[in-house]
Amino acid sequence: KKYKRIILLGENVNSYPQFAHLLKKITALEGGFAVSFLAANPKNFTDELINEIACNPKLEKYLHLPLQSGDNEILKKMRRPYTSQEYLRLVEKIKKKIPDVKIATDIIVGFPGETKKQFQNTVNLIKNVDPF
Repeated sequence: KKYKRIILLGENVNSYPQFAHLLKKITALEGGFAVSFLAANPKNFTDELINEIACNPKLEKYLHLPLQSGDNEILKKMRRPYTSQEYLRLVEKIKKKIPDVKIATDIIVGFPGETKKQFQNTVNLIKNVDPF
């Protein structure tokens, strides 16, 4: 069959054991198709996965990488397993290895108890990711 695109969809899809290997197996199939996945968890974004995306022409250079908040206290309340600094380091690492990558994210504002300062931390972080 002729597939144009295969999309792997799931919450924290890259937490699947050996996810980079799975992508390699799928893209080894015959045919002119593209593969993408979403949504990825920043905590499970391995160097192996970054390298596979960088080197594999069938893998789309588009990533959905949820930030959720630019404030570490809010991230902790959300039970996110990463800090805003870890998120920024990951984005920098990805962009260095995959210069033409397109990154989308999602951000929650108005989280219960979020202060104006915490909201501003998120705004400031977004301004530091160029371009998002």
